[in-house]
Amino acid sequence: MKNDSKIANRLRQINNVVDEKAILGVRTGESYIKKYYHKNKYAYSFLHNGSGFMHLAISKDGIYKKEDLLESVKIVDASIRRTRAKTILELASGRGANSAYLAQKNPKSVFYSIEFSKTQLDYAHKKSRKIRNYKPLNGNYHHLETFKTGSIDVVFIIEALCHSTNKEKVLKEVSRVLKNNGLFIIIDGYSNEGTRKLTKNQKKALELAGKAMAVEKFEPYAIFRKMAKRRFKIINEKNLSRYILPNVYRFERMARLFFKSKGIATIIARIVPKEVTYNAIAGYLLPVLLKEQACIYMITVLQNNTATFK
Repeated sequence: MKNDSKIANRLRQINNVVDEKAILGVRTGESYIKKYYHKNKYAYSFLHNGSGFMHLAISKDGIYKKEDLLESVKIVDASIRRTRAKTILELASGRGANSAYLAQKNPKSVFYSIEFSKTQLDYAHKKSRKIRNYKPLNGNYHHLETFKTGSIDVVFIIEALCHSTNKEKVLKEVSRVLKNNGLFIIIDGYSNEGTRKLTKNQKKALELAGKAMAVEKFEPYAIFRKMAKRRFKIINEKNLSRYILPNVYRFERMARLFFKSKGIATIIARIVPKEVTYNAIAGYLLPVLLKEQACIYMITVLQNNTATFK
């Protein structure tokens, strides 16, 4: 297969610079995820922008622009306005840019966010000092005891549920804190295994890309969907993969330069923290995986119904 040969070639190039066995051996628990984001504190500012939006841009016209980083947040904003939500909770909020933006757009609503990385949370606290209706908190999305049962109108999470190895627990906690008919909006990446038969190289590339971004394993969307349906009603889902490609291609160009020269890449890999250089692996593999539909980028909107789902 031509495409599989492309992945095989990229896997060889990566293994010439970094030890793939060492990467695959990484256990991405909470402590490692905290370390990953701490080490990438400046790298993420460079790769995205100084405003703190750390997710992929959604470019509907096929051309990457910095303002496209707002598209995910605008999707959430549309649901907040449509449902007239008054209490909103963001899970794994990173630097707080999403909630800060939404709080300013919706001054009559109260926005909470939780984040367990102190490095990330410090940015959010700085933003919240100037935004009275935004309250960032330290917390883990597997444990939402801070919030009362049925107290939240909308919960959302952007590109962070993938870090969880117990999504069933997250879904249970979100269902508890949401009001009846409240919304859970998820924008994230998944494996497409189950819908498509993945080759051995695709599976290895997907695992490497995940570990490079502190993701233990990309959940197959088909499995996550079944999991979600046990507690929620799916009211909207859309494959956004093609819209993130312009942003992903931007990362690919940088990654290609890194792996082009084995000598230079090896030197950089020795100097720069491995958690930073690992990003080049994801940048090099994800474009091919997305084009081959080995992985997908989805928006899923779930509606809570406590009368029906227990």
